[in-house]
Amino acid sequence: MPKILLLGSGGLLGSNILHEISKYKDFQVITTARESHANYKFNYSPRNLANLIKHVRPDFVINCIAATSADTPFNTSLKVNSLLPIQLAVLSRQLGFQVIHFSTNAVFSGNKKINTESTFALPRTYYGITKLFGDISALQNTVLRTSFIGDSQSDGNPRNFLNKLR
Repeated sequence: MPKILLLGSGGLLGSNILHEISKYKDFQVITTARESHANYKFNYSPRNLANLIKHVRPDFVINCIAATSADTPFNTSLKVNSLLPIQLAVLSRQLGFQVIHFSTNAVFSGNKKINTESTFALPRTYYGITKLFGDISALQNTVLRTSFIGDSQSDGNPRNFLNKLR
């Protein structure tokens, strides 16, 4: 049975991912969150992450951790949004697991309604800048760039990631 380590299961994205993955009984899901409701209470640091992964020995890691608040100090955003996905890429190569890392459309300027992978990245916030740095982990990780808030179509049906999970 494949083992999935879900980082950030207490957040908006992570809790929805957990809800959907839990419908499938052919995965063993191990969760982390800053709160105690997860399998592991986890605050990111490079040492904590390496120890956790060596202990759990997952087949897959899904990274839903992000520092999103405008009030978050830049160095914290850089550590969480940039260093964490890069460290996951290095550890996955060393320890043989696969990574799915969630990024954001905030790496784009916001001038266009629809962006593609060929759209020039030009973030306007510290959040977008630090997430863009973390996107270089795509050399090893699967990076999904999405807006889980999204927008609505004229028919009233939202076109965003979380609604596609349901």
